[in-house]
Amino acid sequence: MISQLRKFRSAPAVSDLGEIKKIIKSLEYQAIPYSYLDSSNLKKLEKTGKLRKEVSNQIGTWKERNNIKHGAGFLAEIVHLLRVLNIIQDRKIRIDELENYLEPDGPSYSDFISSDKISVQELTKQGYAICDLITDDVNESKKFDVYLFWLFLRNDKLVPIWQYLIIKPEVFKNQNITAAIKSIENDSFTISSFVRWSDYFNLCRINHEQSGKILDEKKVALKFLHATIIELNNSYIGDHGYHVEDLVKEITEKFHLSTNSLNFYNILERIFLIDNKKSVEGSFTGRGEKTLPNFPKINKLKIRSKIELFPQFSSVKNSDLSSFINIRI
Repeated sequence: MISQLRKFRSAPAVSDLGEIKKIIKSLEYQAIPYSYLDSSNLKKLEKTGKLRKEVSNQIGTWKERNNIKHGAGFLAEIVHLLRVLNIIQDRKIRIDELENYLEPDGPSYSDFISSDKISVQELTKQGYAICDLITDDVNESKKFDVYLFWLFLRNDKLVPIWQYLIIKPEVFKNQNITAAIKSIENDSFTISSFVRWSDYFNLCRINHEQSGKILDEKKVALKFLHATIIELNNSYIGDHGYHVEDLVKEITEKFHLSTNSLNFYNILERIFLIDNKKSVEGSFTGRGEKTLPNFPKINKLKIRSKIELFPQFSSVKNSDLSSFINIRI
């Protein structure tokens, strides 16, 4: 997997991933025309006389009550990102939905939409799954971030920036995160987005020698451990089990990684050990395949039930985390 410098923007300009929670949660019970409600579009409608000032003010009040920023492009960028991550999808508004209200005291959709050709945004099945994690519970909040990171890794429409970076020893040693991303991407919006997203996912540490941030090997390794558990929970629960070799190959491909980026054999072994046979069962088939590193009689894993992320997978020994990343710093 070799990156080439790109000339065009390849990531939505969403500076704070925390902002997407309120948008996701608001779509739990009804579809909302968020793209249409972007400030840039509302200003255009006002200018052409298609939107009354009174209604525009009502929409502005609704945004303020829900802590939605007014900036032009803000909603458009968030909608784009959520769409790319398959958290939301677009569909044409139904006639009966024109009588829906943004909030109980207005405005109704018919106050600012005059055509049934307008698209609304709604949650996908995946969107509802991540929406359920938006609560005040600390562990559920952690799961939301893990699930979101997993969606980034699996996505085939965004540049796999983190996947490119982890095969470069210097990014864990002394290369500033911004400089590291610039080495594989030259679009300023994309660079800025991934720098901020790296902060959001807590992938970096302060490099005191250079007064900047660099990727932290152990933090990155823990995120990939968590993402692997999410992958197992979403795709591999069942009675027949999977050969370890097949799991490593498939997860590597799904996460858009090169074969030498991460040591998934060590990651799967750590999951097997920490789970302590509550959800994961190991067996041996006699086939000449690779086994778990320290278990020569386990070359097949059966995920019987959902592996619980927290609290047992909250912290892992540093020595174990260091064994997940193949590139030594």
